Amino acid sequence: MKRTRTIIIFIAMLVAGVFLAPTAFAQDLWAGIDFSELEAKADEIVDITLNASMLQLAAAFLSDTGDEAEVRALISGLEGIYVKSFSFDEDWAYDKSVAERIRSRIPPGFERIVSVRSRKSENVEIYARPLGQEVDGLIIIASEPDELTFVNLVGRIDIAQLGRLDGQFGIPDLDIDTK
Repeated sequence: MKRTRTIIIFIAMLVAGVFLAPTAFAQDLWAGIDFSELEAKADEIVDITLNASMLQLAAAFLSDTGDEAEVRALISGLEGIYVKSFSFDEDWAYDKSVAERIRSRIPPGFERIVSVRSRKSENVEIYARPLGQEVDGLIIIASEPDELTFVNLVGRIDIAQLGRLDGQFGIPDLDIDTK
């Protein structure tokens, strides 16, 4: 009897881990990282936390037609959108190692699918956790001389529709081609 109970508890923990892990990951990606130095130097700060219930609420305000309908369909598979973005008056006023600390926390299973690097201008990295024709999570690290942005999308995302989130919910406009 005790062994059966242990097996049931183990299976319950495994199932809970599978279903709850993406949400925990979203909240933990930048937990413990001190953003106070960035906040002190930033001219503008965007901090967005939209969990599943907040996304449902946001979707209720979107139209059932046109681009808004497509955005609504895309966010229906998401469990969270988390954005931290800092804009600065001066170029390179921020500590570049913050991006490295975020990068070091990207969990196993995520693959870098885009990397754009420039010494003098914008750097963008996009990481995805593949799941068939979709991805189950996306992380974007974008830096410009006067801006640093981190985006964490948790949940299932149709890559073909991904460009529809450009410029929405605080996600920077990355000019992702949806074709």
